[in-house]
Amino acid sequence: MSAVAWVHAIWRGDTMGARAVRSALLPASWVFGAIVARRNARFDAATLRRAALPSLSVGNLTVGGTGKTPVAAWCVEQLRARGARPAIVMRGVGDDEWRVHGLLNPGTPVIVSADRSDGVFTARARGADCVVLDDAFQHRQAAR
Repeated sequence: MSAVAWVHAIWRGDTMGARAVRSALLPASWVFGAIVARRNARFDAATLRRAALPSLSVGNLTVGGTGKTPVAAWCVEQLRARGARPAIVMRGVGDDEWRVHGLLNPGTPVIVSADRSDGVFTARARGADCVVLDDAFQHRQAAR
């Protein structure tokens, strides 16, 4: 049995063995849940203090190829049409996605920053009154 098949059998199985493994792992899931809850609370507290501009977060839980960049560019276009001065803030890890934004929305600042909160402050310093956070659900450094 492959590892994937074994995991599915444990996850979905109704056998005594599958139930026993799930029961044995339950305390570990509680510890993991507590760690994630604490991490999220720390992010929430830090981002609430550091929200420099209103932010629109575009993203999902899938990485790459699901249309987040075109949707973020469309959001910028809609904000500009309503008189806002948005900037795009993104992490920009090793790709040229920032160039795509520059082509789709000429004249809109595109800020690439590993720390999205710093990127929002940079956007404000460049005259933006709001930001679109591209691919923001993988990273929680900036308030949404």
